[in-house]
Formats: sequence, structure tokens, C-alpha cells
Amino acid sequence: MTRPGGQPGVADADGPTIHYVLSFPEAAHRWMQVEVTAVGVPPAALSMRMSTASPGRYARHAFAKNVFDVRAYDGAGNALSPTRSGMARWAVDGHDGTVRFTYRVYGDRGDGTYLAIDETHAHINMPAALMWVNGLEHRSATIRFEPPASSGWRVASQLYPTEDPLSFTSPNLQYLLA
Repeated sequence: MTRPGGQPGVADADGPTIHYVLSFPEAAHRWMQVEVTAVGVPPAALSMRMSTASPGRYARHAFAKNVFDVRAYDGAGNALSPTRSGMARWAVDGHDGTVRFTYRVYGDRGDGTYLAIDETHAHINMPAALMWVNGLEHRSATIRFEPPASSGWRVASQLYPTEDPLSFTSPNLQYLLA
């Protein structure tokens, strides 16, 4: 969905929706799997970025220090080689206009600024967890949470709900990270 009340998966005038999937395959080990899929990407190298600040907390943070196992794929599923181009930046060359970017992020700090994951819950400060495509910040986003099987986890979020209680939308990056 690109705008509240719109059709799922339909692009709007700002371009195709960016899709996020957040899963917790090993919550006991305090990490979350993040998958970001962008279609209609311009042919130049794609720049993935992660925040270094969080709304309401104006100190600089090194959120990307908790990121590991970074991978990227083109639209056909072929592996690409993401290159770390800065503390909170990765570059992806050779894509076909679609990039599926995956990574794991460690979270053991329940202070509200970072990310906290364990068997009982996940508390996610979006800037500490999500990367985005530089230059596509204006695009809408969908985000789907996939809690551990049999966990009973529920999602509470400021994002716009959908008919699926585990899927939400955001009109743009600023709202997604707020």
C-alpha cells in the first residue's frame, strides 16, 4: 500500500512502494532479520543508509554498529556485492532496477534509543533498525512483522494499519522513522 486507504502494492506518483519485512528467527540471540525490497531503482549504484540520530534524541548514534550479515540480490535473485562505503552506508552496484537488501541487526538495549529483542518481545526504535534507499525517501513503504512462531507477539505502532494485523504502511521515510 502506498498511501493510507490505497490499494496494496500499487505504486503512486512518487514511485513504487518500498517493502520491509522484519522477522525474528532467533530472538533468544537478540537479533532481527530485515529485508528491504525496492523496485524501479535508477540505474546508478544504489546507496543504502542507516540513521545516525533519532527523533526526540538529538545526540549522534552509531546504530549501524549493530548491523551484520549484509547481503543484496537483484530482481532475478542473483547475488550482488554490497560494499560498505561509510559507517552507516552501503553501496550496491550491478542491479537490474530491483534490489532486495537483507541484513541482521543486533538488539540488546531496551533504553528506547536502540533496539531490544528477546524471547518475550521486540522493542524497535525504527532509526536504530531500518536502512533506507538514499534518494527514494519520498516513496511510501509497507512493513510486515513476522514474529517468532507460537510467540503470541502483537504489534503496536504509529504506522497506518492494514487488514493484516502484522502489516502496516507509511506515506514516506520521515513518517516511517518517526
